[in-house]
Amino acid sequence: KMYINSSGNVGIGTTNPGDVLHLYGTGATFMRIEGGSTSGHPGITLKDGETGGSNWNIENGREGDGIFGLYLEGSTTKFVVNSSGNVGIGTTSPSRKLHVEGDALVTGVLTAQEFHTEYVSASVIMTSGSTQFGDTGDDIHSFSGSLHVSGALANESYFLGHNVGIGTTSPNRPLEVLGTNGIR
Repeated sequence: KMYINSSGNVGIGTTNPGDVLHLYGTGATFMRIEGGSTSGHPGITLKDGETGGSNWNIENGREGDGIFGLYLEGSTTKFVVNSSGNVGIGTTSPSRKLHVEGDALVTGVLTAQEFHTEYVSASVIMTSGSTQFGDTGDDIHSFSGSLHVSGALANESYFLGHNVGIGTTSPNRPLEVLGTNGIR
């Protein structure tokens, strides 16, 4: 049953609606919004009433069958979940469980049980703390291109191909050391 109180609040399943629309059920309670044609897709718009406010849409099927998404009105897709359960941020076709198109920032701990990059241009940048690859001294790690290692005291090392440079960004010999402090 539906009830409308004196404030205009609508209650479905309750005679005491606490908000503009209040649904109540004694068991699992669902609300269904269903598109009536093959070309339509159901959704909900969350409209910000302030001047210049943003309107967000929660839609099912906008990017294709079985794709649920969150969209900023008048903008590109922000977040999708496809029928395989893959989550896409900045992409409408996530190919992995989590697919981020663009930069990501993790301020807590990020644990990768198996870290693998598929692209030559991929990079991992760590700005503080220690870096440990592997859990034992006999782990083998391969790097292609160049590797730049720097410490807090500006003692910088570069590994470029088979050459190692200390104090130089472009070593031309198997070991090249540049600087005024010499070798100890």
